[in-house]
Amino acid sequence: MSRSFLWRDAGCAPRRLLYRSTTYTQVHDCATVYLVIELGTPPQRGLRERKKLQSRRAIRDAALALFAERGYDAVSVDEIAAAADVSRGTFFNYFPAKQDTVTEPDPEERETWAQIRERHADTQPLWDAITGSLLEGLSSIEGSFVALRKIKASSTPEMSAVFARGSRWIADDLRAWVDERSGGSAIARLQLDVAMAAVGAAYEHWDAGNPFSEFLDAARHNLTLAGGGFDRPASDDASEETT
Repeated sequence: MSRSFLWRDAGCAPRRLLYRSTTYTQVHDCATVYLVIELGTPPQRGLRERKKLQSRRAIRDAALALFAERGYDAVSVDEIAAAADVSRGTFFNYFPAKQDTVTEPDPEERETWAQIRERHADTQPLWDAITGSLLEGLSSIEGSFVALRKIKASSTPEMSAVFARGSRWIADDLRAWVDERSGGSAIARLQLDVAMAAVGAAYEHWDAGNPFSEFLDAARHNLTLAGGGFDRPASDDASEETT
């Protein structure tokens, strides 16, 4: 399967770029560049790798549950290992330090978000693709998202800032996706920034003791309001920008 996007570029020499499992081929006519995306198939994991991921997730899930219930400082590595039914040594095979269970993303969660973005690859306008990916992606990580909110709420401002790194990959991956799709369009980046701010406002006003659906409804409402500020262009081509 392939898709083409209009992308301005000053260069004329064809080149190939590799990004994760996706191959990008630029076909030049020296005035306009068409970016053709050939979507690769993610490699199948072997039994050993699947077991390693299961162990990693068990440790992280146990840590997040304990932190959310008792607070980060009140939980030891030994208690996390016991809850995950692994040894202390096994814990450190996967996480160099206790805080890494919070700050390091789950690889499978990240892959799920990538699949969600791919499902929205053809959604137009871009605003709908961004908001659809955000809402669907957040729904896919409800458990860890709620736990992280509780952990940050009960932590010192310094540790809360550290823990915020645990979800930074969401914005980073979305920004890379938007840039790939739009050719680095400033308008596209603005739309992503506004969408993230709308979701962030819902997050800041959400008490994690309340249902996750309350946060999601507030995020959806904020995104609807924010989307009204755009002209909702039919395409996200960089060539349609106005300055």
